[in-house]
Amino acid sequence: MKTAMRKILYILPLLFLSCSIFQKSNTDKKKIHKGKSTSTIHTLDAVIGVIGSFQNNLISKEFQTNAFPVINHKVRVSAIIKNFDKSTLKQLKRVEVLDSLQIPTKYVDLKIMDKSTLIDALNASYNKSVFTYLKNVEETFIVTSVSSVFTSETLKKISAAEEVYLKGNKNKDFILELYHNENLMETIHLSKGKVFGYDTSHFCWGVNEKHNIEITDISHDKCSKNSYKTYNKAFKKKEEFKF
Repeated sequence: MKTAMRKILYILPLLFLSCSIFQKSNTDKKKIHKGKSTSTIHTLDAVIGVIGSFQNNLISKEFQTNAFPVINHKVRVSAIIKNFDKSTLKQLKRVEVLDSLQIPTKYVDLKIMDKSTLIDALNASYNKSVFTYLKNVEETFIVTSVSSVFTSETLKKISAAEEVYLKGNKNKDFILELYHNENLMETIHLSKGKVFGYDTSHFCWGVNEKHNIEITDISHDKCSKNSYKTYNKAFKKKEEFKF
């Protein structure tokens, strides 16, 4: 009997110790999970005009910026100021911790309108490195619209502008140029805003008049006839046509 009691007394501390380890393990897992969740905040630093790809992780599908094309000429964008509702505010809270006294009431939707000028820039010689990247890496996308928060003062300036353009500067930063009566009134660095939503488009490739393969469109939908989602497909079709 005494021997049995000694065994029980010996086993009990081990049981408590194992329970303690199990609880700590579960707590650590929760902390790791939380860390992974908050790390996705940085993936929404997707600026309109940047090029990248989607990376899958255990939590979500995230956009990763890989290239900043040179934009020497103004690309017209639409800029619509909107009020936050429950849905958009929930989106914002996913990427930024909000102070209850500083919750914004408005944001801006920016969307590329002038695809033609942007496509010309991507095909230009000064974007050779970006063009080569797009040729060789499939499943690449360009950010064509964003929802972004700026200060109320900046939003007023955007709202007052007659025309808004996207452009790059010498530091490869993207800026908005605000025009009124055809005069440049203000320059806004996009890095000053906080992106909480975005949309992307894929590239379409085709053969130009000089029989060279180039980007012919930026689209959400299927590529049009005689254009293809990858450079390799366009190249194969070009070779088939020769024969």
